Amino acid sequence: MNRLKAMRIIAWLLIVTGVGFSLFTLVFGIVGPNQEVHAVHNAIVVALISVLTVPPLVVVARRPDAASPELLILISLVAAGVVAMAISFTPDPFT
Repeated sequence: MNRLKAMRIIAWLLIVTGVGFSLFTLVFGIVGPNQEVHAVHNAIVVALISVLTVPPLVVVARRPDAASPELLILISLVAAGVVAMAISFTPDPFT
């Protein structure tokens, strides 16, 4: 398997899991009675995944050989997560 095909497969796996987790969070946030306290947090998680992460991943999955700007977006999201963990002094992989 070449690198571009592996990149495409990984991108599609991340898209499927990201969309699935976003839908789960959205539905569970609405249906779950104890999730009312977490409404803003759940909305932010859904927005971060479905608006900021999935669209660049779709571009990477469709044309991995020309996806440099989209990969920079994804790298900046990872960097923001690392900075957030450093600021909060909480190494949390969920972040």
